Amino acid sequence: FSKKPVVTGTFTVESFEIMKDMLVAVRGSERALREKPLAIFDCCPSPPLKWSNLTCQNLIDASKAGIPAELVSMPLTGATSPVTLAGALVQLTAENLSGIVIHQLAHPGSPIIFGGSPAAFDMRKGTTPMGAVETMMIDAAHVQIGKHLGLPTHAYMGLSDAKIVDGQAGLETGMGALVAALAGANVISGPG
Repeated sequence: FSKKPVVTGTFTVESFEIMKDMLVAVRGSERALREKPLAIFDCCPSPPLKWSNLTCQNLIDASKAGIPAELVSMPLTGATSPVTLAGALVQLTAENLSGIVIHQLAHPGSPIIFGGSPAAFDMRKGTTPMGAVETMMIDAAHVQIGKHLGLPTHAYMGLSDAKIVDGQAGLETGMGALVAALAGANVISGPG
């Protein structure tokens, strides 16, 4: 048991109610849960620009329950989004804004977090170098867009591509965490 909120998600429409019932049991009532949520639900669009029925339903259910939803758009430059950082940012912003519309139509004013996990895509290797400078740049930029819109923000930063705990791991993790802090991210996921 933890008094700290957890970031979670659902894999079926039915599991949202089960998870909500567990959260209500801990808090004591739906009103108490709404006042002090115990969880944040990740809701991820499928790039480019697609929301699945499951994810849309999760956005709606979280909104109606007053449980914060965290939008996690994941454009990969040149793979699931335009190859340029600016193009990927435009796509991330469009996906997140459409998610906000779905969420807020269900219950205006419900808590929502503008987030994402955009990344550069290495077409030669078919990998996403999460410790790359380009990935940190696009993450910092999407955090700034969320801040400009007056929303709490989330980023997957402080990650490394190192295969072992070494100098590369320390440098990439430290630089990512520093960039996230300087960008003003409210929630940072991924390290550890």
